[in-house]
Amino acid sequence: AGLWLADGECSQELYAAVTGERPARRRGAGLPVEQVAAAEAEDFCTRLGARLGARVRLPGEAEWELAMRAGSSQPWGALDPAQVATAVVHAGATGPVPCLQGTPNQLGLRHGAGNLWEWCRGAYAPPPAGDLVEDPAPAAGPRRVARGGSWADPLAACRLANRAALDPAVRSPCVGFRLAVEP
Repeated sequence: AGLWLADGECSQELYAAVTGERPARRRGAGLPVEQVAAAEAEDFCTRLGARLGARVRLPGEAEWELAMRAGSSQPWGALDPAQVATAVVHAGATGPVPCLQGTPNQLGLRHGAGNLWEWCRGAYAPPPAGDLVEDPAPAAGPRRVARGGSWADPLAACRLANRAALDPAVRSPCVGFRLAVEP
């Protein structure tokens, strides 16, 4: 059993190609889609999966963190905090940077910390003690998990272990998602 995790957040172009909608507040080529509620992100994954003939979904919380850390235990994974700070400062108060801009981790993944909060599958639950090696969240609950911090957060909040408990109906210019594809 394997899993492919997208190297960046879902782009506005891909989202529009599948749904015909452009919900992002800050629009531009290569920018991630944002202002998408959790159910809309899941619906997008289902629709894309039907087109591809594959199971496309939001990553589980542990899958997301393990991939973003790429073997590192540091708050920003293997990236230097200065690299994360530069990305956050570059975005500033204007919005996220393009999906494939920035330094990738050892697995080729970008923006685990500081571009957009990213929806994960499952409801929010307190994490277990120790490393997050399996999803702590139940399948259902009143809040959803988003990970990583956003362009609007201070650098201290833009770390890989950062978790948010969000109303699943929230549509924010600070929240997007990343695709997980099962073979």
